[in-house]
Amino acid sequence: MRIECSPKSNIPPFFKQIRPRWVLILVDLLICFSSHNLIDCERHRSLLTYLEFFVQNKLPRNYTLSDLLALDPVGTLYRQMGNDHEAFIAAHKEAHGVFLSVIKAKGALRESSPEQFAAVQQLDANTETGKAEIARILGISAETIAQAQTHLANMIRATSAPAHTLIRSWRALKARANIADLAPEDFPFVLTRPMLTLYSADWCPPCRVMRPTFARLVPFFDKAEVRYCHDDELQKDRGVQFIPQFVASFPNGAEVSSHVPATTQGIWDTMNNLIVLGKNWEGKGELSCTDEKCEIVLPGTAP
Repeated sequence: MRIECSPKSNIPPFFKQIRPRWVLILVDLLICFSSHNLIDCERHRSLLTYLEFFVQNKLPRNYTLSDLLALDPVGTLYRQMGNDHEAFIAAHKEAHGVFLSVIKAKGALRESSPEQFAAVQQLDANTETGKAEIARILGISAETIAQAQTHLANMIRATSAPAHTLIRSWRALKARANIADLAPEDFPFVLTRPMLTLYSADWCPPCRVMRPTFARLVPFFDKAEVRYCHDDELQKDRGVQFIPQFVASFPNGAEVSSHVPATTQGIWDTMNNLIVLGKNWEGKGELSCTDEKCEIVLPGTAP
């Protein structure tokens, strides 16, 4: 799902250097209220904006791996987003009901006529023509389609971690951790030690959530060289079908991949398991974990 990045905040550079987070919150709230944008000014939106600042202030200046795993920035942010999602739905029950009616109509169409469902998916609901055609195929009004669109946009804006804060934090932490970008000219490459690559992009909300914590983990990770790839075409050429995704490459040409877990401990364990379990693998594989164990399996065979 591609979501456009939020506009960057106009906080003056002077305030960005101030450590007390409450000053930052006050400044951004003033900017927020002056914009008269009620969705962006909801209380939970401000909390999401500053969770990353909270992490920076709660972590000791010379934090350890144990400090980072105990704080669990990724899990904390996902839990806050989940709470905000529930709160938003509770506050917009009528609009959410309309939204669900459109989802239900699309689900029924997919079951009864996959061809027509595919046609609906190709239509642009942001144009009046596309909206009218979708409404005709689904058998509902164009007004209902518009209401569902507005609700979805508001829900995303109100319950997604703000892009500009997380992107800014990621870029600073990435530079500090010396994480190099993977580029097309790097291929084909000859490895002398394992390499762990995070495939990601700024437009991907889960990527934005996990990247700052990933960058904080990298200085403690010594099992492989760490690289980063945000090039859509290179990801496609490398067979990456979803992001965020870890891919471990080895000197024998083997490659093993994994999704990125939603907790800091999960991310750390996955980084280590990919290298430890993948070093004796041949060809392509995937990391598969259950409550009992983790193992490398052939692509597409993980439960």
